Amino acid sequence: MEAHKVGQRGESICKGETVVNYREWAFCVETALRGHGLAFHFTDDPPMPKTGDKTNDTNAAEIKSWKINDGKVMAAIVNSVKHSLIVSLSKFQTAKAIWGSLKQRYVQDSGALLHTLMQQTHAIEQNDMSIDEYYSAFDRLMGSLTSMVPACTTAACPAHQFLEKFLTYRFVMGVREDFDSIRTRLLHSSSTLTMALALSDLLAEETRLKSLPAPAV
Repeated sequence: MEAHKVGQRGESICKGETVVNYREWAFCVETALRGHGLAFHFTDDPPMPKTGDKTNDTNAAEIKSWKINDGKVMAAIVNSVKHSLIVSLSKFQTAKAIWGSLKQRYVQDSGALLHTLMQQTHAIEQNDMSIDEYYSAFDRLMGSLTSMVPACTTAACPAHQFLEKFLTYRFVMGVREDFDSIRTRLLHSSSTLTMALALSDLLAEETRLKSLPAPAV
């Protein structure tokens, strides 16, 4: 998709026009627009007009360019949400305002939501899913939980590290009994266990299990 076509009518940056999972949708839209150098429109205000000096013409061109690009970002957002949301977004005049409204609507920080997420975390298991499908489902849940954790000011945040370790353990505990041997090994490597390592080892074990001959009837 060429840069000048960002937000073109009828073209959705992210497939599907429904905000089913805000975290996934926001990542998709933000990444696509960052690739076109327009993601700053989610956070920046428009340039203020300069008057009374010789920069009027330059500033006017800057404002015009900003409005055109902001319109592209607004169109990109509108084209990627479900139709029932569009009318409620029509009152906003900037991409920043639309982005903030959607974030406020879908990023909830409430006891009821946390309780629901904790229940889902306790209940989720692999069952009939493949490892990849199970990880995708777990990752959605994990993303919703971690989005409620306040941001840290340090690169290596102890609270985030603990939460990631806890969720990694929970993920490993939820695999089927076919993976008992690899699960035991992973859970005993507590000092080095990460979600990436667990996923890699479980995928490898799944491939190995699939390669085994079917048991004789």
